[in-house]
Amino acid sequence: MESLASPIRIPVARATVLHYGLVAGHVLTFAGLVFIFPFGMHTALLMALVSVSLGLEVYTVGLPHRRWKALLLGRNDEWTLFTAGGEPISARLLTGVFVSTRLVIVRLKPSAGWPLQVVLTPANTPPDAFRRLRVRLRYPLASGAGRNSGYA
Repeated sequence: MESLASPIRIPVARATVLHYGLVAGHVLTFAGLVFIFPFGMHTALLMALVSVSLGLEVYTVGLPHRRWKALLLGRNDEWTLFTAGGEPISARLLTGVFVSTRLVIVRLKPSAGWPLQVVLTPANTPPDAFRRLRVRLRYPLASGAGRNSGYA
């Protein structure tokens, strides 16, 4: 059995079910706006916002920097992102991490770039790595770290 402090390499596959669920939610919201509410300025504005949100979702899935191949959580809570090309990028954990039985949302700030949210589910993460990550996020190793420091 591995120590709790041992590094965790988390290969991340594309979450196609999540992506298609988001697209379906946008389409249903748009259809609801069209068929339920009378057309007016407010409805047009909401339809435009839903369209922009859908466009961003579809666009960002194809961006190279969004294609993370793996995450590595090191011994001292050091995070490293690996791009599809295998390039390691150091990152730090931000507050607002969400951990549940079937979903983990990790907010990271890469050394270069914008903060990002990595959504991990049992469908896109190996079971052992997913379980170990949930335990490490719930019970951080660093002294003084805990729920008040942004861990969920």
